[in-house]
Amino acid sequence: MTAGPSPRVRSAPPAWFGRVVLAACAIVLSVSYLWPAFRDPEATGFGDWQMVHHNWETAYVALTRYGEVARYDPFHCGGVSAVGNPENGTLAPTYFALALPFGPTAGSKLFIALHLAFGFASAFTYLRRLADVPHGAAAAGAALFAGSGFFAWHLAGGHATFAPFAFLPAIALALREGETHPARALVAGALFALALVEGGTYPVPYMAVDVAVITYARAVLSPPAGLRALRAVAIAALSALALSAYRLGPVLATLRRLPRTIGSVDASRPSELLMFFTARTHDWRVPGHEFVWPEYGTYLGYPALALACLGALTVARRGHRTLPTLHLVGLGVACALALGNAGEFHPWPLLRALPVFDSLRVPSRFLVVASFHLAVLAALGLAQLGALAGGRRHPRVAHVVVWALALGIAVDLAVVTRPIVDRWDGAPIDATERAHVRVVQAGRPYDTTVASNPRRNESTVACYVGAMNWPVSPALRVGDVPQVFDVSAAARPRLTAQTVNTTRFEVHLERPSTIAVNLNHDPAFVASAGRVVDHAGLLAVALPAGHHRVVVRHDATPFLPHLALSAATAGALVVFGFARARRRGRPA
Repeated sequence: MTAGPSPRVRSAPPAWFGRVVLAACAIVLSVSYLWPAFRDPEATGFGDWQMVHHNWETAYVALTRYGEVARYDPFHCGGVSAVGNPENGTLAPTYFALALPFGPTAGSKLFIALHLAFGFASAFTYLRRLADVPHGAAAAGAALFAGSGFFAWHLAGGHATFAPFAFLPAIALALREGETHPARALVAGALFALALVEGGTYPVPYMAVDVAVITYARAVLSPPAGLRALRAVAIAALSALALSAYRLGPVLATLRRLPRTIGSVDASRPSELLMFFTARTHDWRVPGHEFVWPEYGTYLGYPALALACLGALTVARRGHRTLPTLHLVGLGVACALALGNAGEFHPWPLLRALPVFDSLRVPSRFLVVASFHLAVLAALGLAQLGALAGGRRHPRVAHVVVWALALGIAVDLAVVTRPIVDRWDGAPIDATERAHVRVVQAGRPYDTTVASNPRRNESTVACYVGAMNWPVSPALRVGDVPQVFDVSAAARPRLTAQTVNTTRFEVHLERPSTIAVNLNHDPAFVASAGRVVDHAGLLAVALPAGHHRVVVRHDATPFLPHLALSAATAGALVVFGFARARRRGRPA
């Protein structure tokens, strides 16, 4: 008697297959979420997009028209430092990867889409690995975080520098896994560095506060785990500083010269937090508040909050207390900070006593940190609800309940956020170069034209309100006038060439004089002849008598050591990563 054929055993798919599927789903969901932005590829955004888009256009023009990396921005405020602007993200690798092949308009849209996709995928992975919730619950939690009203309002309104907030789940996961595998904390450091070079003036300090709070809570719950967590944070911090040194150096130098200290008086009531998380619509103005509704709207919905309350109850389950407790602590601190200037000894006024935080004026932006903790608790609650519905005997019932609720949450988020995102109806960039000689214009509407200035080869005396305190020289000349001139009017210098970073001119002087360039003075400029001076706030060169061919350029030499440190660190991490991959690939 012969044995029958053995049953066919299904082999598990390789690990990379799951990652590819997750990445594909995240990208599809992100593009669907932001579809109004992609409906017309050349349409520009409203609100602060003009300012952010201007930075992308300046760097693009510098690269494609002049073959330079933009260290200076001559198209804004009469000329400002590009490398010293903390909100300028055009020196990030993500900029070069997106703006050059796709152009600044489409590239900026892909930038926010990829960040949201990363936020969804990393939140899903965080919930699967650390919370061990079912796939449906993890998908619901990831959708609540990446699809919340916070990202809808801020990314549709031009706060592209807030996109790095999407790194928060990945940073939390890397630091947690870095407790047992210290090398994984380097991922958190790399993400912090990327957030900083992408112009994340709010994401970096706000996420750092959350990391500090969770690390402290970890130490209180378990001192040995707290020490391991502190080690992971130290590794992440050092690697972040080294990787971002090429941006930190110029930014800190600019902030020392032009301190950015801003008052903050906005305050919210605890009862208003519920409105911020649940209001489906709201008037543009918020009574009793300094800012407009987009600074507060962080829609998650009542069902999500109810699930988060259920998830908070899991702290009572033995063996499952640490994770929900940490997120409850993080949620409480983030909400307390989001209340703002609610009292003298409230967390927000105390936090603003620290360096960096005295330049941040919008406490309600901590709501995105709170939304992450709420999303995790909601996923825990949804998993608990599924278990209660199906029990051990009916796992399919639990599966259906979890996925049905997850789909309902996703649809609800889409219904609320689609009208918010559907604001990409601005005019395309005016790509017609107005003149070969750059001129300063006055009287044009800043909010609708500043993004086109680099392509048009024009500048403006107006500055973006609420950003850096850039000094604008009152001596700037407006209109079709010579862009280099003798302040004594004794000679007539001739402009020979002009790029983003350099100005070349030729002049014959019968006696020593000062030649002014129609740009704001910046101490980073050097000249091939004479001495760079400040003339009534203008960039100028003091020259002796004689015939001169002068090149005035924005000098990057002082920051080359910072660039070398970042490059060396990045190279070392790449080598280290390949070495670890090879060791893992060898048989034990």
